[in-house]
Amino acid sequence: MKQWLIILFIVPMLLLAACNHIEIETDEKIGAPENNAIPIKGTWIIEKSISLAKEDTEGKKQDKWLGEKAEFGKDYVFFAQELCEHPQYKIKNVDAGYYFLYTYKADAGKLGIKSAKVDVITITSGDKLFYEFVRIDASQLILSMGNRMLYLKKLSDELEENKAPTGGRQGSAENSQNKMEAFRYHSGVVLGLRSLKESGFDKSKLPGQNGERVFYKTLWISADYKRLRPVLEMDNLFLPRRNGFWKVGVTREVQTNGLNDSLFAYPVDNEININNINDNASLISSTSKKSILFIGNDYMALEYTVQEKDREAFHRLKVLPVDNIESNKGVKISEILGESGKEAMFHAAQAYFSAQNKENRDGVESTPDEESFTITRKNGHWMMQGRLNARAKRFMDHDADFNIPVIPPKNMISYDDLAVSWNVIKSKVPTALDAYTSPNKDIAVIICKNVIYIYTINNGDLSHKPANQIPIQEGAMVVMAEWAVGDYVNMWEESFLNELN
Repeated sequence: MKQWLIILFIVPMLLLAACNHIEIETDEKIGAPENNAIPIKGTWIIEKSISLAKEDTEGKKQDKWLGEKAEFGKDYVFFAQELCEHPQYKIKNVDAGYYFLYTYKADAGKLGIKSAKVDVITITSGDKLFYEFVRIDASQLILSMGNRMLYLKKLSDELEENKAPTGGRQGSAENSQNKMEAFRYHSGVVLGLRSLKESGFDKSKLPGQNGERVFYKTLWISADYKRLRPVLEMDNLFLPRRNGFWKVGVTREVQTNGLNDSLFAYPVDNEININNINDNASLISSTSKKSILFIGNDYMALEYTVQEKDREAFHRLKVLPVDNIESNKGVKISEILGESGKEAMFHAAQAYFSAQNKENRDGVESTPDEESFTITRKNGHWMMQGRLNARAKRFMDHDADFNIPVIPPKNMISYDDLAVSWNVIKSKVPTALDAYTSPNKDIAVIICKNVIYIYTINNGDLSHKPANQIPIQEGAMVVMAEWAVGDYVNMWEESFLNELN
């Protein structure tokens, strides 16, 4: 009898232990399953594509997605001719209604989703996001591509690359290796610049205004096997996001009491006339000047200046979600970095305040506003920065910026490594103000006062001479730097060219 009791005790324990390797979390917790438990393993095909836009002007063009296949495995993911090596799968079980409403501004029911909960499966490789799929059930996935929803149906639990090693796909292993090699030698960067130019206003009619206006433009810099492609350029910021490219910028109106700036941010698949964007919902507008200091996939950081009568008032910082720029309330640092981020901000502010003389301390608040922070650049890296706001109008020039000793989170900065040290860059280019290097460690983009130099990287060092140089407005600042590698390079360049045409 005792033996049976022991068996009855041990068997359930063994079964529980055997199941522990599948870590799929629910209730909006994130889990990272091991690669031997791929949540969507197998071969899938795109069987349907629908538009989220009110007027679908891209329908015929988007038919190219139909019939494309996706393969999800342990060592690689292929989707629409794109390769992701060494994929990592993360699962988040979310409320379907809230997820589609706040992520895509779409009604889950109208998308044909009947389940109350869905699994959001994020695929990454290293620090680079590949794609994010929504699993409706065991045989159906949904993917957002630009302003469209692509529906995938499962064909098999097996991968086609492994189906016929001696049959009709004899070159498949070699083909995969070639794609992996190509992945490592194609690099591109979308670089957003902010610069000042004379606005052309009659300054005599605008007391207290300096006649300057902030302008934004985007450069596309890319290379194949270290051979540079033509550099492309467009006005405003062309922001790559998980659901496609967005257009972001600022429009300005001259009013009797000063200047009024309005932000705009919208998917490029939505046809919006920015000359009429004051009627668009995705705006934040008030009597003030606004300047974008940084923008990434999910957030933008602003400096805004509210005008009072004939003079400027205080300069303030604010971070807004790109999906919700109409919000008048900024994001708190604790909402992005947790309580540890808030503590780091307050401790850094206290140390800075204590080190100032009495006049400077009298001019600023002693405790920072938790919304008063931004992201800036120093020595080739992004860093967090806070601001102690001026206490009164007579101290309006006393705003005190201080560094926050925390690493910017991945949901703000996806890649921030230098393949060549800052000291080496400065020794090679003494006039360098900033630098960016590709994840493939093949090209370097070096920012100087009025020119951008592009170098190739060989054996961890910069090439003897720059491969190209791009003149820029003197004093232009980088507010966005998003890297593409592998097949993404062609995809992003195609999107760039489509927007220019």
